[in-house]
Amino acid sequence: MVTVAVIVAKAQQRDVRADYSFHGDVAEITTHEVGQLEKVFTPESEKRVRALNIEGPINGADIKFLQRILKRGGAEDQNGRSISNYVDLDLRYARIVGGGPSYYSYYRTEHDVIGNSMFVSCSHLRSVVLPERTRSIGNDAFRYCSALTEVKMPRDVRSVGDHAFAGCYNLNRIVLPDGVETLGDGCFDGCTSLRDLQLPRGLMSLGEKALDNVPLTVMRLPATTRIEKNSPGFMPNLTAYTVESGSRYYTYEDGVLFDVTGEVLLLYPPKRGGNYTVPEGVTRLEASAFRSCSNLASVTMPASVVEVGDNAFASCASLRQVTFPLSLKRLGSGVFEGCKALAYCRYPASLTDVPAKTFKDCASLASVDLPASVATIAREAFKSSGLQAVSLPSTVTLIEEDAFRGCKALAAVELGDNMRLIGKGAFRDCDGLRQLSITAASIIEKEAFRGCKSLAAINLPSQLTTIGDNAFRETAITTLDLPASVTDVGNKIAEKCKNLQTIIVRRAEPPTLGKVSNNKVKLVVPAGSEDAYKAANHWKEFKQIVADE
Repeated sequence: MVTVAVIVAKAQQRDVRADYSFHGDVAEITTHEVGQLEKVFTPESEKRVRALNIEGPINGADIKFLQRILKRGGAEDQNGRSISNYVDLDLRYARIVGGGPSYYSYYRTEHDVIGNSMFVSCSHLRSVVLPERTRSIGNDAFRYCSALTEVKMPRDVRSVGDHAFAGCYNLNRIVLPDGVETLGDGCFDGCTSLRDLQLPRGLMSLGEKALDNVPLTVMRLPATTRIEKNSPGFMPNLTAYTVESGSRYYTYEDGVLFDVTGEVLLLYPPKRGGNYTVPEGVTRLEASAFRSCSNLASVTMPASVVEVGDNAFASCASLRQVTFPLSLKRLGSGVFEGCKALAYCRYPASLTDVPAKTFKDCASLASVDLPASVATIAREAFKSSGLQAVSLPSTVTLIEEDAFRGCKALAAVELGDNMRLIGKGAFRDCDGLRQLSITAASIIEKEAFRGCKSLAAINLPSQLTTIGDNAFRETAITTLDLPASVTDVGNKIAEKCKNLQTIIVRRAEPPTLGKVSNNKVKLVVPAGSEDAYKAANHWKEFKQIVADE
């Protein structure tokens, strides 16, 4: 009683327009005008309250004060002893009104709206009952409320914003009213305790990755719902998709989600394993259709499939075999990226390139048969894969950046007669590379063979014109022989080649040359060109310049 009297006395001094009572850790407050909450509390009661019931109007000033309580450093009982620091907030009969100061950054309250970032990172909010008149919940409204376990939402809510509950990893109970029409992008991203979530019957739009990492076992789509970019998010426990009859957007078969025509396979449930045969009549596998299906062992496609989208099988850790149809016309990027068990792939003869990141991080992939139709190996196509040998068809003209970078087991490479360009870092850090045959190439870009520590000999083609910076850095070569066609040599192309003894340049007129540091090796030039090299920029730094015998 003494404590309550002190609180009342202090509050009267502040001209409070609110009714209030404090009982232990429970506070019940009825405001008669906005901006009253801070006037009601003392420092002691602010630390003690754990159940806070508010009626009446509140605005930005009141929200800002609530944030202070919900982010407080600790909680204490009336004797000053530490107690569990949580707050159960009941706003059922409160009304958010517009006006007043901003409550977060430049955000100000609007009538009957839980605004953008209103309770973001309120780490001690355990449960919340939203005001009965609430019509929408803004972006990031409860994002990173890590202690939040329960939300009670009124029936008039129509939209929930982007990332509104993202990062609420303890949230395990929320009932979405049937009137909710929009759930924003990443709305429940990271809600890893939310095992039972029913999508509202009137839901029109489910945002991209709205359910990322939500542990649903079955996803039931209402007939009205459209998934933005066909990407609801990765749900690791999902065993099946179902669709309410009458949907204008989707159908399903055996728990697999298709577009309404049945011709596009959209999503395969990640928890399901074993072998799967794509139904006849399917023409396209959507981007990420099987992504992260870690138990999937094999997939067979019918002749009707002509397109496989980006990342279609990425991170399928158990996938060993995929059978492509001969009719395939397009393969997206990163299709098998991270498929660590994929041991072999017969590449379709209908394709003209190996797209970016197709076999990146395929640790078990020892070999791949590339047909004569292939002209381009795109960036990172085989990066950090288990390839042991590569014999590219003569049709290949271009190897892009980092295409084979980090293929530690790669021992031999044979490049075809029509090769035009070997891209930046194309074979960088291929530690085991011992045999290299380049019969044609005009350009070897920077760092193309950097870090190939076992590579002792390189035969460069007679068409070569350009060698980029650090192209052969940290290799085991003893001699570097530059053909007469070379006109442009980059910086430190043979830096830290500990075995290098001789550089031979076949061109009478000195090519342009970047910086050099291993200028103590012997430089052999065409007879009669010694003086030209001794006068040329950077070439003149070599200590020993001799004529070819």
